[in-house]
Amino acid sequence: MRLVDPAGAVAPPAVGLAPGLPVLAGRRIAVLDNGKPHARLLLTTLAERLAARTDARVTLVVAKGTAATPAEPDILRQLAAADLVVTGSAD
Repeated sequence: MRLVDPAGAVAPPAVGLAPGLPVLAGRRIAVLDNGKPHARLLLTTLAERLAARTDARVTLVVAKGTAATPAEPDILRQLAAADLVVTGSAD
């Protein structure tokens, strides 16, 4: 019997993770709402609490078209001005 793994070979990621910020004080936090139910509430609340604990500030809350599509180039340009972007799933 021969077993075949349907997942195939997994390549290393093309891009690594960005280095973490040692201090958030004075930094700008942005929120990218991914369009899932309750995402804006969850992610904005998280960002606001993080900002309050670290002396950072939430400077941008923006939504992309849908959860199934990438963020538009204009949104990515806006997010680039932030020091930290909070995004994720929120079903």
